[in-house]
Amino acid sequence: MVNLITKEEPDECARILKLGDQARDARDWVLAAQYYKVAVSLMPEAAAIHVQLGHCLKEAADFGGAERAYLRALELAPDDVDLHLQLGHFYKLRGDISTALRYYRSARSRGSRDPHMLSYLATPGLATPLNSIAKNSTANSETARPAETGYPVFDFQFTSVSRPRREGEVVVFSAGVELDRVTKEEFSYLVQNCCLRFGCQVYSDTSDSEVIASERGAVSEDNTSPTSLIATFSLPSTFFIDRNWRLVSMNCVYDGKFWFSDRGRQSTYAVITVDKPDRPDLFQYYLENFNTNRRT
Repeated sequence: MVNLITKEEPDECARILKLGDQARDARDWVLAAQYYKVAVSLMPEAAAIHVQLGHCLKEAADFGGAERAYLRALELAPDDVDLHLQLGHFYKLRGDISTALRYYRSARSRGSRDPHMLSYLATPGLATPLNSIAKNSTANSETARPAETGYPVFDFQFTSVSRPRREGEVVVFSAGVELDRVTKEEFSYLVQNCCLRFGCQVYSDTSDSEVIASERGAVSEDNTSPTSLIATFSLPSTFFIDRNWRLVSMNCVYDGKFWFSDRGRQSTYAVITVDKPDRPDLFQYYLENFNTNRRT
């Protein structure tokens, strides 16, 4: 982590930083960003203030401003491990897979062992999502664009969840996805051009009141069906240290918004269990029971 104290700070800058920290801790991202902008003007060479500004702008959904702040911090502290990690997180959030991978690999080469980074890097096929579909196809061309009337219309359904398996420092599981009213080529077009993705949220307990992590799924083709895909998720094994199961929800995000599909649900819930091969798969139980009151 870059040290905030990069040189002797004037009293005014210290006061502004304290106000910024208080606003940040209160999750008032816009106000915190305003204070950090003032602090940056007073200490433009302090990389860590640029980082804090980037964090707050990201949380306030000013992604362009956040990117500029992070990259300026990187110019000032090019060898800082945490900066490379944070840039990986940022580009992962933005759906820029190749750039996220580049910064994550850079952070790992500098010694970072962040579990979310390791989970992302260990996701099978992540470097070339839907490559088997895009290869020798027109997925990148306008001919693959789905028909739309203001908004592309398609449907999908999570149909199954595989038994989780340990792979090094991560736990990997896959979900079957059945497409409706969209071809695989059209779906690939949306992935590559419209920020469509499948995601997974992990919860701290048996309810979905506290999210402890969000992971992006790597999508690959299911060759057994012309309308099926496989979404693979990787979770850090550290999530399963204090218990051998976690409640997760799987969802689809399109153009920055939840895509309300899968029988009208925003998310489909499942229980991911490790080290208990005799325990029955609870995916269908949650489909039939937990989700019945979560229609939108």
